Formats: sequence, C-alpha cells, structure tokens
Amino acid sequence: MTPRARKLYDEWAAGQGAKIRAARPLAVYGACSSLARCLAETLAPEYTRLLLTTDQIAECDQRAVTSARNVKFGPPPADPEAWKQQLDQIRADWASEAAMKQAAE
Repeated sequence: MTPRARKLYDEWAAGQGAKIRAARPLAVYGACSSLARCLAETLAPEYTRLLLTTDQIAECDQRAVTSARNVKFGPPPADPEAWKQQLDQIRADWASEAAMKQAAE
C-alpha cells in the first residue's frame, strides 16, 4: 500500500470505518474495509478523502450476508424462497449476536 493510500485508508478507518464497525456486524465491516483498501489504492489524486457511498455499504452488506449463508448452508438452493429464508436466518443470527454482545457490555 502506498503511503497516500495508507493515509486515506487510516483516515477512513478512524472515521466512517469506526462508525460502520460500531453499527454493523463484523463481517460487514470486513467487507467495507476490504473495499476501502482497494479504493484507497485507486482513488484519483484530486481526492483527499475516502468515503463509501450508501450503495457501496449496502453492497458490502449483501456480500457479507451471502458469504455467511454459503458457509452455514452450502450451495445455493434451487428455491428462491429458501435462499431468502437462509439470508434472513443469517441476519437474525447477527442480530442475536449483537444483542448478546450489548448485554455483556
């Protein structure tokens, strides 16, 4: 990572990244962090700040939940409704984990 990219990423991680990490599952933060690293390397020189758009964050969320679904349930089911139910189950698991973490604090 170039020094400029490192600076952009570090500033992102301390600002928007910290907010995402506090508000979303760790898997979503990981996907956002990975995207931010890639963008930091390719951002045009005239940009001095890195921020993910709401669409990019939503895409990272979808990637994270789909990846977690693949780990838990294996190959995608043929039935679209079963796919949706599996994604909903992952989100419910994440919400439950977040509630337990908050209760422990």
